[in-house]
Amino acid sequence: MTSPTAISFFVIDDDFQMIELLSALLKDRGHQVSAYTSSTVAMNEIESIRPDCLITDLVMGDMDGLELVRELRSKPIHRDMKIVMVTSKTKDLWRNKAYKVGVDNFITKPVDTNTFVSEIEAIFETS
Repeated sequence: MTSPTAISFFVIDDDFQMIELLSALLKDRGHQVSAYTSSTVAMNEIESIRPDCLITDLVMGDMDGLELVRELRSKPIHRDMKIVMVTSKTKDLWRNKAYKVGVDNFITKPVDTNTFVSEIEAIFETS
């Protein structure tokens, strides 16, 4: 099933299997995906590619998701980019921190493969 409008995504996670899963779900709906296991590498690419949406893990080796989002939101060019955090951290503390730095949605792992893409597409419908 394809979505009406293709969305360009950056998927960042240090877990390659998670990248493969999320990328496959998004591509199956007709979206464009660039995947990265390093948030530092993704940050270098994001300046030139400027995706519609960034999907990032919270805990990563080189730069955690909160730091990544904080840095992106500090730049006017990225303030309108949609950002989704996908993490195994389930406590409200982490959810609150994520929203405070500027994420548009917070999804806990394991992701529901039946609703994951719809949850992300919904943030574009409400903006």
